[in-house]
Amino acid sequence: MSQSLPPLVVDLDGTLLRTDTLWESFLGLLRRRPWRILWMPFWLLQGRAVLKVRLLAEALPDIEYLPLREEVLQWLQAERCRGRRLILATASPASVGQVLAQRLGLFEAVVGSSDTLNARGKAKLALVRQYLGELPFEYLGNSWADFPVWAGAVEAHVVGTPRFIRRVRRHFPRGRDFPQPLRWSALLGLLRPYQWVKNLLVFLPMLLAHRVLEGALWGKAIAAFAALSLVASGLYVVNDLLDVEADRHHPRKRFRPLARGDVPLWVGMVMAPLVFGMGFGIAGAVLPPLGVLAVGLYGGLSAAYSLWLKTLPLLDVLALAGLYTVRVLAGGWATQVPLSGWLLTFAIFFFLSLAFLKRYVELRALGGAELPRRGYTSQDEALVRTFGIASGYLAVLVFVLYLNSPAVVTLYREPRWLWLSVPLLLYWIAYLWLSAHRGRMPDDPILFVLRDPVSYIVAAGLLGLFVLGSA
Repeated sequence: MSQSLPPLVVDLDGTLLRTDTLWESFLGLLRRRPWRILWMPFWLLQGRAVLKVRLLAEALPDIEYLPLREEVLQWLQAERCRGRRLILATASPASVGQVLAQRLGLFEAVVGSSDTLNARGKAKLALVRQYLGELPFEYLGNSWADFPVWAGAVEAHVVGTPRFIRRVRRHFPRGRDFPQPLRWSALLGLLRPYQWVKNLLVFLPMLLAHRVLEGALWGKAIAAFAALSLVASGLYVVNDLLDVEADRHHPRKRFRPLARGDVPLWVGMVMAPLVFGMGFGIAGAVLPPLGVLAVGLYGGLSAAYSLWLKTLPLLDVLALAGLYTVRVLAGGWATQVPLSGWLLTFAIFFFLSLAFLKRYVELRALGGAELPRRGYTSQDEALVRTFGIASGYLAVLVFVLYLNSPAVVTLYREPRWLWLSVPLLLYWIAYLWLSAHRGRMPDDPILFVLRDPVSYIVAAGLLGLFVLGSA
């Protein structure tokens, strides 16, 4: 049977892999040696082949963890079992394909680009012909650049969107289809809209100042919420782009859209500035200067966190706590509601506790390994837990001091009701840390709170006590 089956030539980027090694290398270079990006135009002047070779030489991605297209892999394994010869043909340097071929153990040969040849389109077909001679072959590809190779094959197997497959079939009717529909849910997941709940903090200043009935403030607060949400989504995309390699080593983060290959890397690079710009556009059009400043401060601190601060122990959690506190500042500055020093001090300690909680959960999930790109090891787990619990209880102490201050009577007619919120806060902080210690919390405490009925009960109790104190 093996003699009757034509050899099957398989493309690498976007076909066998759910990602593109050239974009992977570009991101790796941007992450490790960003100043070398300035050399890319000079490499390109020497030809696309030189650009590919130099990029991969500067920042070779971790081939072992690149996401594979499972349905394609299973078909190739079945064809190999039938005795079919498999050849990997890639426009990336042949050395990259050889690493993957060695990992899979399916291919008898690898053909690809060199520093003098860009193995794309007709050049790839020529390499295949050079290896197989005039022997008929079938080809599996995924892009318009593969048309010359399909034209030289006896069957055209296609990976792509249903629309792309229909266009290919107009020219090459024979072959197997691997449809990859555009997943809007993956694009939405890349923006992490569930994280927008954090930006509800912009409404906190007007709520605590008892000015929720002033309609003029709502427009500003909603605009601040929208601006922060869009800027945050843009920065989440940037964060996922920079962390894509580390995320693939993580037990849960490897399922993120970019790490898994559900969204191409180039799409993320386009989305990030687009969404980021929309956020600042809303801020500039609607918010007062201080509100725009707050959005800018949030964007700058977030960018610093993604690019640098997240790798520095302790500074990373201070930055995370600062991002939460800046959201409160944005609410006050956007609505021009005076901000209480008590509120800001409470926010710093409380959100510092949540930031340590996030790191603690990540450390526990790795089971003794070092936390990638975070600077923590398993030896730090107990210390991180201590810092986090202490920060949470310091927040409660700040709240108790506020209840003893003259400031409380200016806003609350019956402040004695607020004292009952102290045990609720103590319980909730202890409950969150106990849940994390028992392994019942995901990487992000916010996700846990959003799905946790106990947290909703505590929040309802706190809200009720504040209403009673105001009556």
